[in-house]
Amino acid sequence: MQVKSLKRTRCKLLISFFLCTFSLKIFAQQIKTISGFVKDSITHLPLNGVSVLEQGTNHGTTTDPLGKFSFHPSNEHAILVFSYLGYIVKRISLNENMNLNQIYLAPDTKSLSDVVVIGYGSQNKKDLTGAVSEITSKEIADRPITRIEQAMQGHMAGVQVRATTGQPGAALQIRVRGSASVNGSNDPLYVVDGVPVTDLNDINPDDIASISVLKDAASTAIYGSRATNGVVLITTKAGQAGKTRFTFNTTYTTQSLAKKMDLLSGPEFIDLATQIEDSNYVKRGLQLGKTWSATDPISVREANLGSTARNSTYIPDSRWAYGTDSLSYVDWQDAFYQNAPMVNYELAASGGTGKITYRISGGYLGQNGIGAYTGYKRFSLRANFQAQLTSFLKLGLDLAPSYSMSNGGNVDGKDAQSHHVLSMVPVVEKDAGINSGVAPYGPYYWGGSTQSPIAYQKATTNNVNLQRLLSNLYLSADIMNGLNFKVTGGWNSSQENHKTYHPSIGLNQLPGSSSSGTYATANSQYYLFESILSYNRSFGKSRINAIVGYTAEETINANTSLSANKFANDDLTTISNATSTITAATQTELKRTLLSYLSRVQYSYDDKYLLSASFRRDGSSIFGANNKWGDFPSVGLGWNVANESFMKNISWLSQFKLRYSLGENGNNGIPDYLAYGGIASSNYSFNNSLINGYVPSSISNANLHWEKTRSGDFGLDFGIIKDRITGTVDYYNKKTTDMLLNVPFALSTGFASGYENIGNLSNKGWEFLLNTRNLTGRFQWGTSLNFSVNQNKILALGNGNAPIHTGFSNLTQIDEVGKPIGEYYLYDAIGVYKDQNDLNNSPHMSTNKVGDVKYKDVNKDGVIDANDRTDMGQPDPKFNWGVYNTFSFKGFDLSLLIQGSGGNMVYNLIGRAIDRPGMGFSTNALGRWRNRWRSPTDPGDGYTPRIDGTTGGLYDSRWLYSGTYARFKNITIGYNLPHNLIKGIASARIYVSGENLFYIKNSDYGGYSPELENNVTGSNYDYGAYPDARSILVGINIGF
Repeated sequence: MQVKSLKRTRCKLLISFFLCTFSLKIFAQQIKTISGFVKDSITHLPLNGVSVLEQGTNHGTTTDPLGKFSFHPSNEHAILVFSYLGYIVKRISLNENMNLNQIYLAPDTKSLSDVVVIGYGSQNKKDLTGAVSEITSKEIADRPITRIEQAMQGHMAGVQVRATTGQPGAALQIRVRGSASVNGSNDPLYVVDGVPVTDLNDINPDDIASISVLKDAASTAIYGSRATNGVVLITTKAGQAGKTRFTFNTTYTTQSLAKKMDLLSGPEFIDLATQIEDSNYVKRGLQLGKTWSATDPISVREANLGSTARNSTYIPDSRWAYGTDSLSYVDWQDAFYQNAPMVNYELAASGGTGKITYRISGGYLGQNGIGAYTGYKRFSLRANFQAQLTSFLKLGLDLAPSYSMSNGGNVDGKDAQSHHVLSMVPVVEKDAGINSGVAPYGPYYWGGSTQSPIAYQKATTNNVNLQRLLSNLYLSADIMNGLNFKVTGGWNSSQENHKTYHPSIGLNQLPGSSSSGTYATANSQYYLFESILSYNRSFGKSRINAIVGYTAEETINANTSLSANKFANDDLTTISNATSTITAATQTELKRTLLSYLSRVQYSYDDKYLLSASFRRDGSSIFGANNKWGDFPSVGLGWNVANESFMKNISWLSQFKLRYSLGENGNNGIPDYLAYGGIASSNYSFNNSLINGYVPSSISNANLHWEKTRSGDFGLDFGIIKDRITGTVDYYNKKTTDMLLNVPFALSTGFASGYENIGNLSNKGWEFLLNTRNLTGRFQWGTSLNFSVNQNKILALGNGNAPIHTGFSNLTQIDEVGKPIGEYYLYDAIGVYKDQNDLNNSPHMSTNKVGDVKYKDVNKDGVIDANDRTDMGQPDPKFNWGVYNTFSFKGFDLSLLIQGSGGNMVYNLIGRAIDRPGMGFSTNALGRWRNRWRSPTDPGDGYTPRIDGTTGGLYDSRWLYSGTYARFKNITIGYNLPHNLIKGIASARIYVSGENLFYIKNSDYGGYSPELENNVTGSNYDYGAYPDARSILVGINIGF
């Protein structure tokens, strides 16, 4: 009986074991290939390198470049933990959710736990004691931009980015915490993958992983004599281990003129010209002692004028009165600025084994400018490789060759074609049309001698080709636990060729008679050797990161230019084909060297108390013999108050950190060889003959040195409601001393003036950054808002602090102690003298007449003269801001960027050039001349004077506009297709984007845009700038 029972028990155990085993096998088969894709919850783009870990174990994996993962959990109740730097950790229980096809991680990019790129390394944001702004590839993606700087605009507190021209391929202006120099450079230092570069030309925005801007001295002092104006650190995308993954991105953009300037139409111009001719005719009669009437017909005028018959100054075109088919009206803005396409293609491959990773990308950008016959093309390639040679030795290589072509120059600025588009009269001979003024057609007789800007662009050659290579090679050795030694060699090379050719036909001359051409080259070589020893360890509650290093840099520039004229044939445009001798030839060679020793230590105790200190010593070849070396120290302190025990009960406050930093930087952005006396060729008389020799052209200054800036920064970082709301507040105070100024010298020196370090300047301001995750469910909404305000003030000018008049012809701006750099200094136009009674009872000039511009009597002496010029605002913005909203729902996403700046003024010099009395009708005029003063009973708008006023040439406030604006900068709408919709396609995204859409404020600015600027002789002048374009883009991104 017992035997039978035992047999039954064994049988049950065997059956139970078999069933359990079978069940386990079935379960294993069911869950053995759990896979899916991890994506950004806002952009729905795949996330590469996400950690996928089974909670409570060391069992896990990471996602590949397409965001894909495959995983074998140990049981059906496993909890998977998805974590990624800059994103909120997500936990998913397999027991509750076996569908892992699409995993979305919510960005937490503004959390204090982020890692940010700093000089010569990176650091956890929670340990940061300095002021750093950062954006990532997410803010760059999907926008119709051609340059890196465009992605920065509106996203960074304390960083002003201005598109000063719409010329294809042109650089943007960046200012970090205001302007720190009058005569030196105000541009930041640019560093790409650890190697300094002179500019950001030809760098493909699609290759960018992140952009960090170092703003305070604790962050920038490690770069010493080049960091006064901030440091922009560019990090490009790197390869990730795994099988090779490809991404392809293509966009098509249509561009159009964002705004037209208001100018007189053809009939309105004829009305203006007729009035001017009538006035000229009457005044000419008075000069001859006769009384002529404005109503005299053409036949009478011809009889009265005699030999000056057909003089357009006094006699109108007879066709104006009755009209004829032989004249045409031309809107030159419509004719010159047209819709233009832009295409962009990029293919990238990324992958590698456990020891070798790589990323290779190639891109093509083809942009037709909205201006006639202008454009820009860029071919770019970027490759980076990393190889783990041994367990402790790593090798890295970055190569980035590029080639760009710009055509159709001479459009931007004074006397260029953008200027002529506005000044060209809108009436032409019908047979000439838009070719007016270019052979075989002469200019319209009553319209001046300006050539058609369209025909000029078509006939002339103005091309710039730039070949560039950015490269660096490094070897990194882990000597012992936490100790690393890295040696880097960098080489940047560029060659720019610039060819211009003006054919005779473009100058309205006989073929071959007046053609001219120029060929110029600019070659630059930059060499870097850098060795850095770093130490990074944790000891209990302490963390320490320290570096010491040495760098040697050399820059060599060589420029040549040859010009000639009278080419025999317009088809043979090389200099050797000119029939004349060389009309101009120049060659320059410049060399700069910089030797540096640097060190920094960063210490954190118990995640509460932070210390950072750095020191750099620079030796530069460009300064005087007595000041070759400079020292640049900094110190930063931080306190993570939220980690203190007494804060634990404040559950809603997740982050609270106080920061303070103090340090010094330098500015070596001065003209080359300024410290050395120059010589120039000159003739002198000897034995009744002219002998060629050399004479001093500038005085040497052995004490010349860099401008120094001491900067202090108080900062607060906070996060509340589990970092649903995070933010940063900074107050800074920058004082620049030993500012470089041109001062007068005693005549006994033989020189009128020279440069000395004698000026002082300050910049003070506040910066605010606020990030919120408003909605976090299936429908997500995030907001980022930044605002910064800066006060710029001159503290000392040397030479008794006498004001320095600057600006256009030294008549429009002033540098004065207690005022901002370049304060506008103008006559304040307050209207017109409406009638004789108004003139008699108002301060005026002795030459004023009724209908002239009325100016404010600033000093109240009853007379209008030069003493009545007054301060009328600063050129640099006082504040900048941006608001960025992102929305996502399922596969759809939407982003909106609104940005602006203000508190500054813009001087519209192009308006003055075509908009003042006395210009006659050789140019068109602004539309407000429709409402000009005509008589005491017809005073117009009370602001626009009569057509022949006596004070029209003065620089006054009629062309001074507020620079404050708010702009709907960008909107992007995208959809991410399901990953398995098309076999072989891992991810696909389609999107539409609009850039420079419209102004919310300051749409009435007199020019194209208050951002545009031409550096004629000072800052913030709009003198016929190439207008910016409104862009609409359609794009697709595919991963496979």
